[in-house]
Amino acid sequence: MTNYPKGSEWHKWDLHVHTPFTKLNNKYIAEPEDQQWDLFCKKLEDSDVFTFGITDYFSVENYFTFLDNFKRKFPDSCKTFFPNIEFRIDSKNKEGDHIQIHVLFSNESNVLDKLKGFLNRLKLISTDDKELTNKYCTKDDLEEITYEKAMIKIGDLTKQLKSDFSSNDYLIVGVATGYGSIRPEHQDGRGNEYAKEIDKICDVFFGNPSNVDFFLNKVSNRESDNLPPKPVISGCDSHSFDELENWLGKWVVNDGNKKYITWIKADLTFEGLKQILYEPGERVKISPVKPDQKDGYKILSKIRFTNTTDFPEEIEFNKNLCSIIESRSSGKSALLAYIAHSVDPEYTEKMKEDGPGEGADYHWDKIDLEHSIEWCNGQTNDENSGKIVYIPQNYLFNESKNSNEIKEKIKPVLFKVLPDFGNRYKQAVSNISAYNQQISDQIDNWFDLSDSIKSLDEQLKNLEDKKAIEKEKIEAKETISDIKGKNKELIEKHQKNIELKRYVKKLNEYDETIKKIDGTATEKKNSYDKLVKCAEVIKSALDKMSWL
Repeated sequence: MTNYPKGSEWHKWDLHVHTPFTKLNNKYIAEPEDQQWDLFCKKLEDSDVFTFGITDYFSVENYFTFLDNFKRKFPDSCKTFFPNIEFRIDSKNKEGDHIQIHVLFSNESNVLDKLKGFLNRLKLISTDDKELTNKYCTKDDLEEITYEKAMIKIGDLTKQLKSDFSSNDYLIVGVATGYGSIRPEHQDGRGNEYAKEIDKICDVFFGNPSNVDFFLNKVSNRESDNLPPKPVISGCDSHSFDELENWLGKWVVNDGNKKYITWIKADLTFEGLKQILYEPGERVKISPVKPDQKDGYKILSKIRFTNTTDFPEEIEFNKNLCSIIESRSSGKSALLAYIAHSVDPEYTEKMKEDGPGEGADYHWDKIDLEHSIEWCNGQTNDENSGKIVYIPQNYLFNESKNSNEIKEKIKPVLFKVLPDFGNRYKQAVSNISAYNQQISDQIDNWFDLSDSIKSLDEQLKNLEDKKAIEKEKIEAKETISDIKGKNKELIEKHQKNIELKRYVKKLNEYDETIKKIDGTATEKKNSYDKLVKCAEVIKSALDKMSWL
């Protein structure tokens, strides 16, 4: 069975803790001296920090010494320890400090077995001699050069790590603030370019809350460098028992000291730690309080069963999302039903009338299986009658036929969590109502105009052909002119000549008909133009509704 039945949870981690006899700046003092390890181990065990990076300069000697002492003193402890080797490299930051680089290693035995050989092959140079040869990170060579002057080249470090370990075995940690720190700054010229190279090499950065947004690419001057977002963690960097007492797992911002608390949501393993690389903004927080805090009486902690072999006697739950993964007909839906029934039997039996399983033997009134839940405040449901929302299998599919009812249940919860979204939703609904009315009015107008155009078309058909009438009119005019020319005297004497009157009358009729045709055609064109504008208004309203 897994050591973490609840899955990933938030815990305090401190991955930068120096031990007694640390190679530089050792201020651990205890009387007698041989009790220093016991005192150090006890302070770590008594702290509320769960995972530690046991740190020393160029060495893992103290890591193994500490581990032996701790296992002897606290063999059943649930604490986790990783070796953290701190290196000084042969380049300086703009403050003139030699840049510091940490390497966190997995605590798996196959990795620990390789550490000594790795250090024996890692070349050393000195602040006095950058061309030093045939010196390595062995105890004898380090004592000869002295830890105060020992350095390595960053290229030698990365090359040796890749040669000796899998990429899953270690994390390179840069320092973003304090002594030996480096961080890209666009106004820093060549220093910025070197800082970016260091940034590319590092997986994680030691820093403080002010560094988080920078390395998560939430500020423009790093985002433009096309570097991936990286997690920022903080460590106490203790070198004495007083510092350990006052800084480990504590938020301290006074007396010139600034120490912060790192929370990581992961299993207490190196594989768990590596999850922060994939979710650097979600799985790690630098905060004085535990992230995602919830009231214990609202959170299910576990469910217990008796009189059955269908389920384990006790199943624990994570405070956040829990996924139950198994094959079909393995009891997932039944487990969910029992959880709900333990909290609210009446409500659950109403939601799932047939019982938690298939068949008459699994009806609620025939089940003698005892099941009860416990809340995260330690109370049972009899002591703290809680509330749940139970959604049985296929319930949402059936309810999807009534989408309005689902929407009305979701809206209050959504608007409570996102009040600004609630205001925008109400405004959008108001806009949609206005657009719907506008569309309705325009559609009515559309049909009125369509009917008008249809009527005008019929009128045009009944008014005969305009060109033919115009031709008749011209011929009539020519006939009249001819008659006038040939019979001028006769016309003058007989103004009421019947034939002439007939032609004049016909000519007038042609003029009236042409006027009607022109008027009807103009009216039809105006109606069509209005129809086009109506269509444009409807399309615009629909586009706005689609955007909402």
